[in-house]
Amino acid sequence: MKAPKTKEAPKLKDITPNDIDTSGGFFASGFHSSEAETISRNLMVMMQDAGEWKPFTWEEYKDFCSHNVTDSEREVLNLFVKGGTYWNNIGGHTTITGGCLKKTGQKYEITDKMITMLIKFVKV
Repeated sequence: MKAPKTKEAPKLKDITPNDIDTSGGFFASGFHSSEAETISRNLMVMMQDAGEWKPFTWEEYKDFCSHNVTDSEREVLNLFVKGGTYWNNIGGHTTITGGCLKKTGQKYEITDKMITMLIKFVKV
């Protein structure tokens, strides 16, 4: 029996932020981490608000979020760049996949890898 085809992630250049379904949480994403899922959803909503895939700084992320942003979120953003282990405040840990963001100077950028991790939420 032939295995069913899996959906391939589109490239950023082929979709807009509005092609990502942010109506719910990103539960069961490719990240398998509630911290990464929450922050990646924040980023997608931020891009939807901008109307494009736009580079952003840590300060812009903090200004955009309506909750009290903590330094642990900055740690997750940096792990989206380089990958590694995230330790939460109750002693648990998870591995976060790198390459989902690119960082040049103080600016972060969404990459195709982020879309691959969120493939379940791409509407096209």
